[in-house]
Amino acid sequence: MNESKINFDNLNQSAPKKKKEKKKKKSTVEPSTRKIPLRKRRFQNGLTVFFYTLFIVMGITILMVIGRYNNVISLANKKEVSETEILQKVEGGQTNADFVSFQGKQWLEQLFTTPTNDKEKEERTKLLENALASDLSLSTIDPVRGEAKTTVKKVESIGQTSDITKGKTIYRTLYDVTFQDQDQVKQVQVALNAIYVQRQMVVIQYPEFVNISSNQTTGNKVRGYENVFKIQGSDVSSEEKNKIESFVKRFLTLYCKNDANLNLISAVSGLDGGQFQSATLTNVVTKKDRIYVQGTFSFSYSGDAVFTSKLVLEMRKNKDSYFVEKMNEKRVQ
Repeated sequence: MNESKINFDNLNQSAPKKKKEKKKKKSTVEPSTRKIPLRKRRFQNGLTVFFYTLFIVMGITILMVIGRYNNVISLANKKEVSETEILQKVEGGQTNADFVSFQGKQWLEQLFTTPTNDKEKEERTKLLENALASDLSLSTIDPVRGEAKTTVKKVESIGQTSDITKGKTIYRTLYDVTFQDQDQVKQVQVALNAIYVQRQMVVIQYPEFVNISSNQTTGNKVRGYENVFKIQGSDVSSEEKNKIESFVKRFLTLYCKNDANLNLISAVSGLDGGQFQSATLTNVVTKKDRIYVQGTFSFSYSGDAVFTSKLVLEMRKNKDSYFVEKMNEKRVQ
């Protein structure tokens, strides 16, 4: 008998076929790393805002400037703006006291400087005389005489007071002056009484030479100020006036050289190293138990330079003599 043979191949064919798994191919494309460029965008937006803001501000500024120009032009057309008013507004920041102080410094620099030639001498004389009141003489106070040789080293304003008299403001400015007389260097304090007229300082009294350390108690057409400084009081007898004049000369002799005996007859210190020349008394009166002496005195340090100073003394009787309380301080009312 023929035995039937089992065909395994057929069996295998009838069986469901298994799907072959396809191998996934590895991707060679890397994931994108690109990002939105937010930073660049912010920068561009900031520039846009900045330029728009700048444009608006400039526009407003231009409009304001144009408005101001229109006001100026309209005022000019109405002739309401004068050159004098503009000058006064510009000088408004500086007071008359400042100008007096500065011009007084220049005046003293010339006074204490000996010119070296005729041209300098002429310019110096003109400057000094133009700043003096017409009733004052430069020859009275000019220290440059003969072979005198003086050179200013420093002039510094150290104080100023003011007083209104006859409708004018009188400025009393105190300066510290360092100068060389021949081979000696001297330091003095000089007070100038002046007013300010037509943008110029005018000296209305002769300079006063003082020593500030001595205080142990606390246009050239101007005339008529001599009486302003004259102290009013009762006249003294001619006999007492002679005694006072003799005492004043003795006092000034000690004062000019700052003698050690000066403190016996006064409460002031001297100029140190000076030599008394002469004195002229113009007013001697008594008032409230005090004796007031006014005038001028001259002195020198060395050589031919002779300085002239205004003199105002406040004295009291001291037994058979006198005692100087104050010298060249603010005038008595």
